[in-house]
Amino acid sequence: MKKMFLHISICLCALTSYSNLLHAEEEGYNHNKEAARILGAASNLDKNVNNIENGLETARNILGIKEGDNPKKAYFALAKKWHPDKYKAEDGKYIFKLITNAKNVLNNDKDALQQLHNLIDQSQQQAHTQTPNLTSLLSDWEKLLEDQKDTLTRNDFKILKRIGSDIQKFVTSLPNKDDSDAMHNKVEFLITDINIGIKALIKNMKSRTQAYFHLKKRTSRFNSIKLLANSLNNQFIPSVKAYIQSSHVDQDQKDKSIEKLDQQVSSYINNELITEIDDYLASK
Repeated sequence: MKKMFLHISICLCALTSYSNLLHAEEEGYNHNKEAARILGAASNLDKNVNNIENGLETARNILGIKEGDNPKKAYFALAKKWHPDKYKAEDGKYIFKLITNAKNVLNNDKDALQQLHNLIDQSQQQAHTQTPNLTSLLSDWEKLLEDQKDTLTRNDFKILKRIGSDIQKFVTSLPNKDDSDAMHNKVEFLITDINIGIKALIKNMKSRTQAYFHLKKRTSRFNSIKLLANSLNNQFIPSVKAYIQSSHVDQDQKDKSIEKLDQQVSSYINNELITEIDDYLASK
């Protein structure tokens, strides 16, 4: 009897730990999603500081509200999550400053719009002078893949390993930052390679044979794939975009490459792969 209770206690502890891990992963995913929304809104600020209408609209979009909504209420809700005392990541400080400035703009602070312009300009200048360590990020992703190996099927692992190899080719042969054509071609190859891998992964997940043999561990398997996909989408892809943005090629070319990464990789991962996993998990 004692052994049975001990076994039950161990199982409960393991389930609690796993539940906490999933909660932490989901919380991290939600933070990344909200960060992308806030940063995307900030990027639409007109360079002309006298464009008050655009400034007000940008401030509302940063806070995630519509005209007529209470900015103070939205600000406090965001500040609880993004205050530097609670959210320790480096980007959290910048996002907290963005939402604070946005609130001040909507509270008719006469200097707030200029301060918002200065904050965004300074961040963009830093992005142009800093090159992310893509090799380090890739190494972290590959380590995460190895950590999840036991919960993945053999085919899952092979496909994800191949995606890592395709990214490795991109990282190890980064073009000169002045070479517009080479930059464009490398990004095109990266997009194609990742999309082929994601399509193969979705097909493998839907395979009846895979579903039958791994029925009992499908939930942990799908959560592992989701963890890896989110890591790829929320860490590596934004860093590739930052690398492109820091290059010296034509801005129009940079914008096109970044737009393609958003539409053909990030959106595809979110709208196809993550949606497929979320639908399955919601049905359980």
